Amino acid sequence: MSDYTEKKYKSELAKKEKEQQIPTVGAMAAHILANLRIHNLKLQQYIWFVKGPFRPALRTVFDQLREKTYQSFDELGELLLDNDQIVPTTTREFLNLSMLEENGAYKYAKAEDMVKDVIGDLATQNIFLDRTISLTDKENLNDVFVHFLIHLKADNQRAIRELQFFLGNSVYQGLDE
Repeated sequence: MSDYTEKKYKSELAKKEKEQQIPTVGAMAAHILANLRIHNLKLQQYIWFVKGPFRPALRTVFDQLREKTYQSFDELGELLLDNDQIVPTTTREFLNLSMLEENGAYKYAKAEDMVKDVIGDLATQNIFLDRTISLTDKENLNDVFVHFLIHLKADNQRAIRELQFFLGNSVYQGLDE
């Protein structure tokens, strides 16, 4: 690495550290991006390992969610760059910023527990979306960015409803934790 690249990266890390102390849209969006990355990995795990009579349907649902998660991840990264925000790019950054829990043992979970975990992950993502959306009023970001965040939250909420109904639950059942 050249001195220039190291200097630029150290400057980025310092800015990130400052933004994490006083939450900014960029800092919160970095958490959203990391959550999307980890969620994508978890969905892939569930696609490969879901078992039982609902396997075909759940594989399809999980795959659709994984594809949407991947698209959202890519679009959010682009929008962050469009708004001159820092974009995390390393596995270590994603693991440090994500608030989702991954575990290799999850592949042995019952299909119902996988669905519950996906619902929980979507609800966690919505918490960060709400926080980020509320911060956009204070910062000068373009409407496309704000619209994307609102649309992503709506997509998550729709997925939560569909998965909750699959379990025979009401939309918010079990999400008050």
